Order: sequence, then C-alpha cells, then structure tokens
Amino acid sequence: MTYTQISPVEDDDDDNNVVSSTNQYPPLTLTPEEKRLLAKEGIQLPTHHPLTKNEERELKRIRRKIRNKISAQDPRKRKKEYVDGLEEKVKRGSEENKKSVTENYGTSMVKQNNNCPR
Repeated sequence: MTYTQISPVEDDDDDNNVVSSTNQYPPLTLTPEEKRLLAKEGIQLPTHHPLTKNEERELKRIRRKIRNKISAQDPRKRKKEYVDGLEEKVKRGSEENKKSVTENYGTSMVKQNNNCPR
C-alpha cells in the first residue's frame, strides 16, 4: 500500500497523490480542507482505497469536523446580519429623532417669539 505525506502547502502539479498503473483500487480523493486538517493533526492516509478501519475512522472524524465548522458558521452569519440590521435601524431612528428634536426646537422658539409682548 502506498502512503503519502500530506502537507499543508498544496502543490497543484502532483496533487499529493501517487498514482501507479498497477493499483487496482480507486484513488483516495481529498478536499484541500481535508488535506489541511490531516496534515495539521499529523495523520497519513494511503493514496488509494481500501482504508483500514482506523484510517476510515480518522477520515470520518476529519470530515465531521469540517461539517461542524460549516454548521457553526451559518448561525454566526445570520446573527451578524440580524445585528447589523438592528444597528442600521437604531442609526436611522437616532437620525430621525435628532431631526425631529431640531424641528420642534425651532417651532417652539417661533411660538415663544410670537407670544412675547413687544
């Protein structure tokens, strides 16, 4: 079985897979994120199937980590959009309030000037 060292720096030329013409099993295809996490954790996998139970377990664990990461990003993104929307509403409300106060101040000054005896 041929093993490959998975490095975090990815070369597009060799794609980290050693393909031999005598290998009867399909190559193991990994995403860049999978390669990065495997290298980070120091896990080496063969370049072709079949995988041992332990290798399958490690690959499943890495893929689960990636799914969890993506799942955790979605609520954060929605919360950020929600908070940004609230901040925009507060900003518009403050501007309207300031404008209203300014107009009311001007109107009350005119009324006071009209009611003053001269």
